[in-house]
Amino acid sequence: MKIEGLHVAIVYPVLGLGGLDVVIRDTGKLFASMGVHVHYYTIEWREAEWQLPAPTHCSLSLLPEGAELWNQQAVDFVLQELRLRQISVLIIPNYFPGPYLDLLRSSGVKLVFWSHGMPLWEYHDSIEARRFVVKKKLSRHLEWIFLRVPFKLWMGAYRRPWEDYYRRVIEGMDLYLTLCPAYARELAEQLCLPSEQASKVVPLINTLQIEPQPTLEKEKLIVFVGRLSYADKRVDRVIDIWARAHKALPDWRVEIYGAGPDEQRVKAYLEQKGLPRIRFCGYTAEPSEVYRRASVLLLTSTHEGWPMVLIEAQNHGVVPMAFACSSGVRTILGEDNRAGVLVRPFNSSQYARRLVRLCRDTDYRAKLQQGCLSKRLEYSPERSRETWEEIFQRL
Repeated sequence: MKIEGLHVAIVYPVLGLGGLDVVIRDTGKLFASMGVHVHYYTIEWREAEWQLPAPTHCSLSLLPEGAELWNQQAVDFVLQELRLRQISVLIIPNYFPGPYLDLLRSSGVKLVFWSHGMPLWEYHDSIEARRFVVKKKLSRHLEWIFLRVPFKLWMGAYRRPWEDYYRRVIEGMDLYLTLCPAYARELAEQLCLPSEQASKVVPLINTLQIEPQPTLEKEKLIVFVGRLSYADKRVDRVIDIWARAHKALPDWRVEIYGAGPDEQRVKAYLEQKGLPRIRFCGYTAEPSEVYRRASVLLLTSTHEGWPMVLIEAQNHGVVPMAFACSSGVRTILGEDNRAGVLVRPFNSSQYARRLVRLCRDTDYRAKLQQGCLSKRLEYSPERSRETWEEIFQRL
């Protein structure tokens, strides 16, 4: 497939300040530099937050009112656009078209699914969500512990439907992009993919624009930046960790940035704990301003694919800490802990001890900061140019 002059479509529901939204924008900028025309299709465009990356090579259209990813309205509109604009490749980040796959394939356009989660993250998310629900009632809690969970886990009742789903996605697409080489191996092994299907899985790391002059002089500030949701982000663990560490760090403080479905619950939990020097700061549209001040970033998630917040922190010279909950997290921080601090899942005591060391030991923190500044160079969009060229040539 000739790359120069190629027309590519990307369909995603919301374009704003989300981590994936930024990746999609920066990818458009990269495509434009390759001579590729990009056509974005979305339900909601937050124009103040997300600017069209290269107007000469990029266009943006809103899906018609009532369209969802995916329903018949969205599919009909996209099919019309594919013909009208002579689009050769349709890139679908995260939202599998399901029953509409055959319709999209009938257009003759090459289909690329771009996954931005760890393999089978939906399975892990469903388990955590159920744990959260059953905590509210003793009878449900006992049922969860002694009956339902052991049986269903033994039978694979929670996991098997998601394995089948992943197999359908990979089989239905021309290529399947995942976030790092380790995920490609995990998918092939966990799904027992035949070689023909496994060859469709292509690793492509998320990138970001490199900060030219990051601020290295930092405040004694620890931050959390992300969505306030229980099942995945587990912000309550930040509070538990600070409960263990705050007495040893009397001149440090914690700021929590974000909003989400469990915001009130987490705020109530903090109020119950009554801890000093920790506060909620709400949603921020300018996380770079937070990173310029912060020394340490905490990530306490149960599962993550390729958390942009970690590489954003590294990009600004902020040392990140995270539970080693996925291959993506381990790849970003480094198994040798040279570009951040990995903690055994989900040991809050160990996390607190390592946080105290990181904050107290200035030389150790400075060494990790330099490791972050070196590591961030791997995330330059130019690094992914070669991979995208190979992807287009394979289609």
